[in-house]
Amino acid sequence: MDIRPGLIVKIVVNIDYIKEVSDVRSSTIFDIIEKKLIIAQTEPSILKSKINKTVIITYLTKENNDIVRYGFDADIVDLIKSYELSTDHKTEAVILLKKTNPVKNNLRFFFRVEPLSNSDIYMSIYRKPVNILDISIGGAKISHNREFRLQSGSIIDIRLSIDNALFDINAVIIRTWDPKEEKMIKSLEFVALEFINTSMHFKNALGKKILEIQGELRSRGIL
Repeated sequence: MDIRPGLIVKIVVNIDYIKEVSDVRSSTIFDIIEKKLIIAQTEPSILKSKINKTVIITYLTKENNDIVRYGFDADIVDLIKSYELSTDHKTEAVILLKKTNPVKNNLRFFFRVEPLSNSDIYMSIYRKPVNILDISIGGAKISHNREFRLQSGSIIDIRLSIDNALFDINAVIIRTWDPKEEKMIKSLEFVALEFINTSMHFKNALGKKILEIQGELRSRGIL
């Protein structure tokens, strides 16, 4: 794809699953050296604590007379306090290592949607079906009938079926809570999950489904 110095990019630095927002920042590519990208430091700044963390780099390009957004995963390698743009111009920069090839992306992927009964997206944990309350690329809120015990902070294996395509991924349990109705507590539990170590292929498939659900919700006047 058309990744080049001078290109303006949007960086998805973090998806805050609890607050249901994503942290997207703007930057510009200064230089490209094989799989390494040197970009302008963002505002607010990317901190040292983000080194070795994976972000998503997205950018716009022209395709078949349309402007489309592509994205790829990259690791934050280092921060540069004084990067020399020219002889008399130095600035802060961030070094990234490109991990995946670009695929079509959309920043709206990170919004949360409530699947409809005909959305053709299903989740199971330990091969047991659970109910998806809402979902985004970052994670999901679910309910289950307490056939198994889920503990905050633990990592579990889950399976997502999206239009009959199966994805086996990991998720960390952010929190669990009981229903307000006391009579339901023994038979129902709510859980917030954050997806981890997911591939761009998975993100792209789920992102397309999220956009499809958003379109259906809007057509029904729900969104």
